[in-house]
Amino acid sequence: MFYGLAGVSVSAGVFGEVIIDPAIADWWSLWAGFHGNVAIDADIFSDIIDTPEPWQIFNTRFLVQKATNPIQGTLRGRVKDAVSTQGIAGVSINVYNDLITRDLIASSQTESDGSYSFSVNAGTEYRVTFSKTGYHEVTYNNVNIPGNQETILQTIMQIDETYVGTGTISGFIYNALTSYPVEGVTLYFRQGWNTQAGAVLSTAVTNSSGAYSLSDLLTGYYTAEASKAEYNTTYFNVVVVGGITSSGQNGVITPLLSSDEIRIVLTWGASPSDLDSHITGPDPSGGRFHVYYSNRNFYHNSEVYCNLDVDDTSSYGPETVTISHQTGGLYRYSVHDFTNRNSTTSQALSNSGATVRVYFGSLLVQTFYVPTATVGTLWTVFEMYDNQIVPQNLMTNESSPGSITKNGKTDAKLMQNLPKK
Repeated sequence: MFYGLAGVSVSAGVFGEVIIDPAIADWWSLWAGFHGNVAIDADIFSDIIDTPEPWQIFNTRFLVQKATNPIQGTLRGRVKDAVSTQGIAGVSINVYNDLITRDLIASSQTESDGSYSFSVNAGTEYRVTFSKTGYHEVTYNNVNIPGNQETILQTIMQIDETYVGTGTISGFIYNALTSYPVEGVTLYFRQGWNTQAGAVLSTAVTNSSGAYSLSDLLTGYYTAEASKAEYNTTYFNVVVVGGITSSGQNGVITPLLSSDEIRIVLTWGASPSDLDSHITGPDPSGGRFHVYYSNRNFYHNSEVYCNLDVDDTSSYGPETVTISHQTGGLYRYSVHDFTNRNSTTSQALSNSGATVRVYFGSLLVQTFYVPTATVGTLWTVFEMYDNQIVPQNLMTNESSPGSITKNGKTDAKLMQNLPKK
């Protein structure tokens, strides 16, 4: 203290820090550093007054060591011709780390049927490009690849380079809760797939029938952002083929949720005609509930805890589930191919273009695409525990919708290869 009135205190120290994150390539790292703080104390009329928090004058850290065996995830999907819809072989796939260094971190090529599956160091906000001589290049942005998980991208519809100039795209925007078209939805179009920020190249607004049409975009690949007051903003990918009208490029928008509600929206293509949402979860009274078309509501103490809002049986969707009240425990969401339920060799579900979007309150938190080129009539999409979503992406066969769950901890079809009674 100077003259018994005021004083300055200085502190310094060293520290070590270990960071562990199984979702990234450098899944562990060790850091060391130095820090220093300064504070002021004053004695005024016998009251000690000091700074609420010391001021940090320096804080420096440096990397000591990191994982030498980066954790990896799997990137999977398929590339098809945008006009013929046939798989394209030999498409070059490059994965870039745009977040830090923009380095090329992985490469692969499509197989004879256009499918691909390869390992990539775990990370976030990757940019993936698809290129082949004779085709327009596709850029797929903001791809996250968690460690020890399979990330499935939407099927790429690649355009032959003979198609140039502007093309026309059209579609409808539907309400996820009612399946009715929505008027007055504003659409913003950005270049590249899964592009949620940056320059807007064109806009459109849905008419009284919920329809939109756009004819001023050049041949290429775009992301549509759909927004309207009192609805959650959502995104969907579109393809513009020069000289051609590409209809049926639809979107689904959902009314706003409260902060503790969860909504799951399923959409798909023209075939098969009937895909069904199934969700199972913990019953506060014991056991597990199962909500699907035959049991559309789960009540507890006279309140709706989970509800199948829309059951679509005539292609495209939406088919929507809302969780209004969560209970501690495991939730599991699956999609069942009711149309082909008795087949053990069907790939109709895999080829359906099925997409599942998960909303937490006002946020679209995750989007899932059905595994491609795979036999199965039941797609177990994800599990959820305390708002933590864990992708599953399992394809199995199931003929009986009611057998997708049972009263117990586990859903029946996750118990594989058990002997018959």
